Amino acid sequence: MATAEELVQRWVRDYQEAARRHGRALGLGEDLILGFRMCIDETQERAMQRARPSFEEHAKVMAPLGMLRYGEEHAKAVAARQAQSATAASLENGVRNRAWLCGPSGDIVAYLKEVERRYPGLEHIMVAWAIGTPRDHMIEQLTRFAREVMPAFRR
Repeated sequence: MATAEELVQRWVRDYQEAARRHGRALGLGEDLILGFRMCIDETQERAMQRARPSFEEHAKVMAPLGMLRYGEEHAKAVAARQAQSATAASLENGVRNRAWLCGPSGDIVAYLKEVERRYPGLEHIMVAWAIGTPRDHMIEQLTRFAREVMPAFRR
């Protein structure tokens, strides 16, 4: 059984190969954007505690649409365009599969640097928050991301 990260790697390589078949030589990750949900805090446990209420709301809304990717069964269902069970989703799986980046900013920088090495053509990522995340939390998190994470990626 492939992990969620392995499925993403396959999709990125498939995209690169499809572009090649149409005359476009792209670097791995070029012309793509990877999206993550995120919560920065002093520890992974605290970040997950803060993210959990919004994660649960998000799972309730997105599972019937087949749009969760937090466990292996979700990743396979996304590929098959099938509905999923919201109760089967867990924030722990989301963090383990790197759909959710929860923890100190240094850990998030380290993981994104790993992504940058894995996909040298990737120039953009997207960070987003779950449906139902309070506005103040989103602004605080975006501010922390801008101050604590983005400077590590300036060229």
